[in-house]
Amino acid sequence: MRPVPLAVLGPAAAEGDADEGSKTEMLTKLEVGKPYLPGRVSWPDGIATFDVRSGQPELIAFFARPSTVEVAAFKRGTPHFGILVDGPVIFFLFQFGQEPVSDAPYSCHLTRSSERGISECPNGHRLAVRVLLVDATTGILRAIRLVTLAPETSQELIAAMHQQAASPFDQQLYDACLQRAYTSASSFDLTRRTTMRRGGR
Repeated sequence: MRPVPLAVLGPAAAEGDADEGSKTEMLTKLEVGKPYLPGRVSWPDGIATFDVRSGQPELIAFFARPSTVEVAAFKRGTPHFGILVDGPVIFFLFQFGQEPVSDAPYSCHLTRSSERGISECPNGHRLAVRVLLVDATTGILRAIRLVTLAPETSQELIAAMHQQAASPFDQQLYDACLQRAYTSASSFDLTRRTTMRRGGR
């Protein structure tokens, strides 16, 4: 995997807040109230995806007709994140405000090779993650924000990505691991195997 600079914010952002310039640059080309992907009007309900493309971590949640409470939580709720490695799968655990904990499975091997990228995140720095909430019934983007991971969570994610990238990929093993995890545990159960840390707004 070719090294690509990840979106990293320095320790000056004590609470993990991104400066306005960084936010503007990273949130361009998407607009709340407009289609997330022009031409597509529906998505599977209740799923979330996490990916790192060209150095930009991104979390997308697809909810059918999200309530005003859910939208507000994604826009302004205090974020918490955790990283759990289970075999070939990295589970990106997240919670906004008082909403239930959710998770998004991730493997760098499923990202287009030209867009894969891992870089170092200096100690004390925070990775910035773009968060999107999409109405699964209409394809309309309902919320978008830039948040940051705690420094410890940032290091855990980088280490997990390096380890994953260095390991051979087996699609069947990956699918079986997901099936086992979702059959035997909820997202909340997964949090008991890791540490959820507060992110920055």
